[in-house]
Amino acid sequence: MLLKLYFILLTTAVGMVMGPGGAQAAKDVESDEQTLHQQLLKGRFPHVTKSFYNDASHSYDIVPTLSGYQFQNSYNLPTRVRSKGVHLSATDGSLGPFVEQVRLTDLDSEVTRISDDLGYSVSVDGNTAVVGASGDENNRGSAYVFTYDGGAWIETAKLIPTDGEAYDLFGQSVSISDSTIVVGAPRDGDNGRLSGAVYVFAYDGGMWTETVKLIAADGEDHDLFGHSVSVSGRTIVIGALGDADNGGFSGSAYVFTYEGGMWTETAKLTAADGIANDYFGEAVSVDRGVVVIGAAGGDNRRGSAYVYRVSLVERADADGDGVIGMPDFRVFAEAYGTTDLRFDFNEDGTVGFSDFLIFISLYSESA
Repeated sequence: MLLKLYFILLTTAVGMVMGPGGAQAAKDVESDEQTLHQQLLKGRFPHVTKSFYNDASHSYDIVPTLSGYQFQNSYNLPTRVRSKGVHLSATDGSLGPFVEQVRLTDLDSEVTRISDDLGYSVSVDGNTAVVGASGDENNRGSAYVFTYDGGAWIETAKLIPTDGEAYDLFGQSVSISDSTIVVGAPRDGDNGRLSGAVYVFAYDGGMWTETVKLIAADGEDHDLFGHSVSVSGRTIVIGALGDADNGGFSGSAYVFTYEGGMWTETAKLTAADGIANDYFGEAVSVDRGVVVIGAAGGDNRRGSAYVYRVSLVERADADGDGVIGMPDFRVFAEAYGTTDLRFDFNEDGTVGFSDFLIFISLYSESA
């Protein structure tokens, strides 16, 4: 029934555009966009069906998103396929405006393919950019890696999941930090329908290799784990805005840390005041122990964001006795110069002098 109504609305919108009265048609199309948001997607349920209309001069694509169906139109298209790509900008280090440097497209694009959704998600770290293409291969999805060689941005890898299936939407979210790329597939079904999963890729100096597939320990249907992802050093944060711990679509976020050669789920974050339809986890970001979680539906749809900070005191208290003392310092000293996650307070990859200064300040406060 929903698909039938959806088709009727789409057909009506196309009819208005193709009919007389261009100005009025444009207004009607805008009105239909609001109708789709308000009537079809109450509750933001993430349907996988797309409908597409195209002629020589107009293109209309109703794209399912978790904030509703986006009614997109493009004019004067030279072909029967929407253009796709990523525009990468750079500055010369001055305070002037950004200048477009290059437009990135995938090397295996097909002119007959309607939509790979290349550029649905993007992330960059240094001279490496990763670009999600969640619509690739019947919405199985993929992600492309581009590297700047000093003169141009070159596509160096295409990432695909080893167990990917149609409509997983691998590439809906991406994040890169140093030699780690994280890619979300929020409609993966390992923990139930639309439960979601996240894939981690590592660079070994020659190629990007899938190292692990992450799923939530308590994952369930419609959690959409992997809708958003962020990685910084040895910490990954994953949004699951469909989680229902505080009511339907109240949302949550999971923290994974890399220790002992593996990624381990170490925390599940939910809003203390969370309620249904908050969409906590719609956006996530992490940097040096600070985690920010977006909740676009919170506060009566005005939205909000929550900030978390990993307790350095708990990390410094190696023996867990509640006091930072000499036994903890001995453990810290043994870890000095290593990559021990516990004492790498500034998350630069090594326990060094700056971490020592942080430990001493914590030791002084505890004394």
